[in-house]
Amino acid sequence: MTRRSAFLPSNAALLALAIAAVPAFGAPTTRSGAAGSGSATRAATADPVFADAFDHRGSSVTVYTDRAAFLAALAPGRIELAFDEVMPGHSPPLHYLDQGFSLWLFTPPGTHHGLYNGPGFVSTDQVDEPLMVWTTLEDRPIGAIGGQVWPSDFSLRPTDGRIGVDVILQDGTLGATAILDAADPDSFVGFVSHGEPIAYLLIEAPDIVDPPAGTTPDRWPTLDNLVVGGVQ
Repeated sequence: MTRRSAFLPSNAALLALAIAAVPAFGAPTTRSGAAGSGSATRAATADPVFADAFDHRGSSVTVYTDRAAFLAALAPGRIELAFDEVMPGHSPPLHYLDQGFSLWLFTPPGTHHGLYNGPGFVSTDQVDEPLMVWTTLEDRPIGAIGGQVWPSDFSLRPTDGRIGVDVILQDGTLGATAILDAADPDSFVGFVSHGEPIAYLLIEAPDIVDPPAGTTPDRWPTLDNLVVGGVQ
């Protein structure tokens, strides 16, 4: 999967870019039917070095694929977002403020089409755009973040494929990467940072290679039951 550089823009700049980006003609697939951005389609294979593995890059971030073990590492006062209020279809960025944590969900600056959600879960409109979970630097620091992640198809149905998640720390460094075979909506990945607080996640669903006849390689990143907290 394509690596992206770490960035920590100001709150105002990031939100303005995410909300006001204008689509241009030319066309990776969008669920809404809007014109594509004309951006290059991402690589069809996951990063061969870290496929089905975790890359910690020497940081103090622990990666969990067991939800119970992840929750046991959290301090009291966590929040859990089930997205029950999320309606199917195109949506602007989502914002949640609870227990002193402030979270935004959208596609990153430089992308064009934003979110396209299912009933009670979050996904993206354009196939080659990642999902971003971002926290403001001014609010309660996040030491742990995790959720259920899986690839979905054009119709928002779970499908085979991989999910890649980068966690970026507030000092702008890449804390860890997880790449999972995650066709099941119950697939979980969580990150606990024992040092620098977490700034944001980037969640991507690489195209699959050699799809069966009559099927598409397109995959969309999908998220539910997000958990955010501090570390014990």
